[in-house]
Amino acid sequence: MLMRPVQAFAYSVLLMCSATRVHCQSYTPYSYFQALSASNLGSVQVKLTYVGGLQDAPIATVLFAPPQNPTNVGLFAPYRHSGFDYGNDDAASKRFTVGVDELKQLIDSVATIPGVTNGPADTTGLVSFALMDTAGGTTRVFEAIPTVGDGRTMFAEILGALQTNGDAVWAIRDFGCTTELLPLTPPGSIASQVSVQFTGLRPLRSVKGRYVGRLRVTNTSATTIDAPIVAVAMMRGNAALRNQTGVTCRISPPGRPYVVLASVESLAPGRAIERLISFDNPTRNLLTVDFRVYGGPGMP
Repeated sequence: MLMRPVQAFAYSVLLMCSATRVHCQSYTPYSYFQALSASNLGSVQVKLTYVGGLQDAPIATVLFAPPQNPTNVGLFAPYRHSGFDYGNDDAASKRFTVGVDELKQLIDSVATIPGVTNGPADTTGLVSFALMDTAGGTTRVFEAIPTVGDGRTMFAEILGALQTNGDAVWAIRDFGCTTELLPLTPPGSIASQVSVQFTGLRPLRSVKGRYVGRLRVTNTSATTIDAPIVAVAMMRGNAALRNQTGVTCRISPPGRPYVVLASVESLAPGRAIERLISFDNPTRNLLTVDFRVYGGPGMP
């Protein structure tokens, strides 16, 4: 899928036409969505689409909205920017729900990025970010295709706003890693500042092939370790980490499962974090696992 050049228009008068329609649709300013109260966000949905050109396979579009508002990718079709390929919208999608408070936080966080909220369609952009409100039978849509730099900033803000929503973090991190829009800087290794103990790995009698163990990370240094704190599982054997937050993208090696141990609370000297970690090991082959721990801002 090759991206073709797109002519720049003044956003305030931008009219976009679908190739399959004879009429045009106008965009709604971002300020409209930011002004909506939490109680009025129930009819809003969000779409992230990769429009960046060549790709080896379809990249699933991401759609999310409050639970009472079923997502519908087709409603966005009349508002596509000409000159970009939205074929991924027609191929597959990943969907999840968000609370209206989470959606409000996301909109307010992205509002800090003028390179997104001004509604650009940058010819070098990789991802379309769109908001839709269908309240009262009137469809209102905002869309931006920001530069790669602004796109990375946008993904950081989105993930920060939805950090307590496991389904959201999983889907958006996977999309951001595939499209190269996760922020580039990973968190730093804190191996020299902590002790890591993983003990009691045992089969769970109530579930065949399920294993559990306890992970304990203690701050042995004299300084506080900033959140988030994540533990990356280095596994050997035919097993899958069940309660993983995601897989590594910026931390090397990529594709390793990790768990967020602390998302907002820092770890003071002498304090410890404990988590019960579970694995699916259906073949019951020998399973060994070590954990590498990272802390501070950045994308795992």
